[in-house]
Amino acid sequence: MPSQAKLIKSQPQKTTASSPKPEAKLPPTNDASSRPEKVADHYNIMGPVKPAREGTTRALAIELGTRQIRVNVISPRPLQTRAGLGIGHFDALIDAARMRAPQQCLVTIEDVGAMAVMLASDGAKRVSGDIAYIHGGLHVSA
Repeated sequence: MPSQAKLIKSQPQKTTASSPKPEAKLPPTNDASSRPEKVADHYNIMGPVKPAREGTTRALAIELGTRQIRVNVISPRPLQTRAGLGIGHFDALIDAARMRAPQQCLVTIEDVGAMAVMLASDGAKRVSGDIAYIHGGLHVSA
């Protein structure tokens, strides 16, 4: 299993053929809880923030890929959390999403954790710059 993830605090350094290969690190992950193509009522500033985070994730995947650092987004939607309570009509949003999702269930914290473990594992060592949707298939339904 890979070592603990380390925060990158400085500008990426240029490497040369004689530079030592960096050790493998756990990939950074984000939890983008909405799709950038959709707008949810009462979602406020999070509407434009989520797609910006996803775009940044793709750019970082390109920039850090040469150092064998993977970057992905975990996008659970909707997830009943304390932060969600700040969204007006959140209960109605949860109920509507449950009914539209093919699996007709809500995402749990355990579901998100399992996806993070999978993305951090060697089984996903060639996965980078992706958005992992966790929501029972909600993104495929109309």
